[in-house]
Amino acid sequence: MCEISKEAKMGQSDYDKTISCWQGKNIQTDAELAEALNGYRVSFAYHSGNLENKHITYNDTREIFDHDGVTSYTGDLRTLFEIRNLKDAHELFLQAFQERRPFQYLSERL
Repeated sequence: MCEISKEAKMGQSDYDKTISCWQGKNIQTDAELAEALNGYRVSFAYHSGNLENKHITYNDTREIFDHDGVTSYTGDLRTLFEIRNLKDAHELFLQAFQERRPFQYLSERL
């Protein structure tokens, strides 16, 4: 979480506060970005995937992100491939950040 001083909060929009917060982290490497996103990556992937496929569960998403697989799964394999694709996209994003690639690079790889 970002700590924003009382002075910085006054007169700033939520957007400006968010930008200030992330800029204040001074993230330089993919490892630093991965650490900063650690609390969000599984939740974001779950919610993003669940919009398209209601069979995607938070627990399956967490298992794939944390352990690269699931245990005791009896559902459609397509669901697991979709979650794995979300993880691959996240890793590609981190790689592109480290290499300072433009966003166009991401869309070309997906």
